[in-house]
Amino acid sequence: MVVPTSSASESLCSNDILSWKFPKALGCYTLIGRSRADDATSLFIPELDILFDCGCLVTATRPLHIFITHTHLDHCLDITRLWSKSRIPQVYLPISAVQPVKDYIRKCQVLTMVKEIDPDPAQWVPSHELIGVKPDDLFDFRKTMKIRVFEMDYSVPCCGYGFYERRQKLKKEYEHLSSKDIGKMKQENKNLELGEERIVPLFVFMGDTTVSIFNRYENEVFQFPLIIVECSYIDSILHKEPASEGKHIIWNSTVCGREKETDLHPLLLADPNSSLNKLSQPQISYTAKEEMITKLKEYYHDNEPELRQVEEFDQAYSSEDVIRWYVRPFIFRPITQALRMQDAGQIHAYRFLINDLRLMILQEYEQIKDFVEHLTVYRSGQFSNDEFEQMKNNIGNTITKNEFWSTTRSREIALMFAKSCDPTSGRKSVLFEITFDAKSSAVIADISRRSDYPDESEMLFDLGTTFEIQSIHLEEASNLWIIKLKTN
Repeated sequence: MVVPTSSASESLCSNDILSWKFPKALGCYTLIGRSRADDATSLFIPELDILFDCGCLVTATRPLHIFITHTHLDHCLDITRLWSKSRIPQVYLPISAVQPVKDYIRKCQVLTMVKEIDPDPAQWVPSHELIGVKPDDLFDFRKTMKIRVFEMDYSVPCCGYGFYERRQKLKKEYEHLSSKDIGKMKQENKNLELGEERIVPLFVFMGDTTVSIFNRYENEVFQFPLIIVECSYIDSILHKEPASEGKHIIWNSTVCGREKETDLHPLLLADPNSSLNKLSQPQISYTAKEEMITKLKEYYHDNEPELRQVEEFDQAYSSEDVIRWYVRPFIFRPITQALRMQDAGQIHAYRFLINDLRLMILQEYEQIKDFVEHLTVYRSGQFSNDEFEQMKNNIGNTITKNEFWSTTRSREIALMFAKSCDPTSGRKSVLFEITFDAKSSAVIADISRRSDYPDESEMLFDLGTTFEIQSIHLEEASNLWIIKLKTN
């Protein structure tokens, strides 16, 4: 799961402090704070008493442990305000930054004391314990954790911090034994060591970097179920130069060929375990709903019937009914358009419903995943000649659908839609035959019982599902091109 922090392209108030609960599987932790590129980043986990960067104050509590990624002021400006005589914080930071930060703290104290020159160093009362770290350091934290330091790809020395939980596990050679056998072995040899310590990845805080870091540490970073990274810009067509010069991440590129080098969004879609594929998203605030309502009203500004439906949605919506609302055209149309165009600004505006829909798809998927190994579903479609030839040329390759992909269990229903296409349009009508493999990374949900159209036997694939193009042939009986896909 990846939690991108907010971009420089957004305009939000300076006191916009949010909180988010970790998934239960990762522990009962809360992430509190804010991150605005080129403004201030500071994230607090109260349960662990740790603060990541301190570009601003996000809590009245003075944390005991502070982890600084780098020395730009939007990440360390308020470090001098996070200490007390009775509670000197431990500050972890790149080893090359120790002396500059020490000098900064002292100069700030001189200003506070209204002194013209530094006092004798012997008179200084320690305010922070500065601990320099370097890439690949691995050290104990508390009694139950370890921390690994990662080198980030940034314009100044910058470190990421990976947190691991230390757990006692049965040694692998004993895992096949029953509890009775293990008990017997303990009785026979009280000094026998049956367990061993293993470290389990929990989360990693990466601060500022480029997407190259995901390739450099691919085997390590993607073991973390939660990755926190700052995504500074929305679109490279607008921010190509500052992103390149400052070594910042871009969310989604509109410049063909650059996305693999710079962009976070395609990287997440390619990872089947990312938050854009399986895991739940952060809780969405009331403000997000208001943003979506505003966007819908702009979209339908001159359409009174649709505006009445938007008003109904505003008054009556509940997350339990998200599928019933999503399949209604006035919701489905603008969201699908935004997803197909990969318009990050539009997608952000509709995040309120997108988040609820993904959670519901996952919830419904959990109901069937243990009972279905393979499933065949169908979908009609139309292609221009060029699009069709491109599809044929990619047999054996994969395609990723950056939208919620609607299918049906009924071949007859899909055929009916395919045959209803205008034969004079010059476009080729096709029928997709899609094999869902439970061993793949795909997530699919039977939404028929939650939809206003249960007779359509609709199955909905989650955002970012990847398919392998297996074959394409013309079916004489229906005079339709059959495109066979399989979830990847």
